[in-house]
Amino acid sequence: MRSLFHEMKNNFRAASDRVLREVAKIRSTLSLLLLIALLVVLVRAAALVFDTTQAHVADDVDCYLEIARNLVGGKGYALTACRMSDAPLPTALRGPTVVYFFTAVLWLFGDHFWSIVLAQWLLDVGTSILLFFIAMEIFHDRRIAFVACLLFVFYEPGLIFTFRGWSEPMFTLMLAGFTLSLLRVLQRPSTGRYALCGFLLGLAVLARPVMEFYPLVVFPLLCWALKPLWRLFIPQFAVFSFAFVACSLTSLTVIKPLVVMEVWYLLACGQ
Repeated sequence: MRSLFHEMKNNFRAASDRVLREVAKIRSTLSLLLLIALLVVLVRAAALVFDTTQAHVADDVDCYLEIARNLVGGKGYALTACRMSDAPLPTALRGPTVVYFFTAVLWLFGDHFWSIVLAQWLLDVGTSILLFFIAMEIFHDRRIAFVACLLFVFYEPGLIFTFRGWSEPMFTLMLAGFTLSLLRVLQRPSTGRYALCGFLLGLAVLARPVMEFYPLVVFPLLCWALKPLWRLFIPQFAVFSFAFVACSLTSLTVIKPLVVMEVWYLLACGQ
């Protein structure tokens, strides 16, 4: 009985130690993530204060904000100033991911400089956190993950992008989410992860169309990585493709008007 009691006591102590180590690890990770988030905001705020070369803050050269303002104003997915027209005209110039992000920001927080800039700083906070977990998936070392996030924090073009109405902050967030989900798929394949991977890549394509052929890269990569599970891989890649195509086509035919066809023109006008 005494030996049994000592064994139970040792097992309980070992389990308690494991729980305490896990709690300490989680607490340390959360502290690092909070520090990274604060650095993202503080570095961008300092750059905004001291960088006197950024004369045209929240410049809308790519017309994302213009389309968003027209949507908030009930004028549809249309352009005015960027098209040199007095009346808003339906457009297929920009993808909907960034446009609808700015639309939500303007509708919820108002159309002013700080709402646009702070919203994009929050996107960079999300990207830095995703980058931390991407580095953890690859290197399994929190120090390396923290250094990777620091490199992103001080990446100079990234600072400038948040002072503009551009697509880079949202696109980088979607691309980081896709990369993390792809790494998780390679290690722990599941139908849900394939669907999430395809959906995030679809959103990235609708932010920057340059990514539209990226599934041609993903397919041979997954074939090589999952060779022993090829029978499971084919239906799961079909799920990935379906989520990617569904996200892209739904946005193209319902959200983003294609003015080359009259039916989408009418949808864009809200008729």
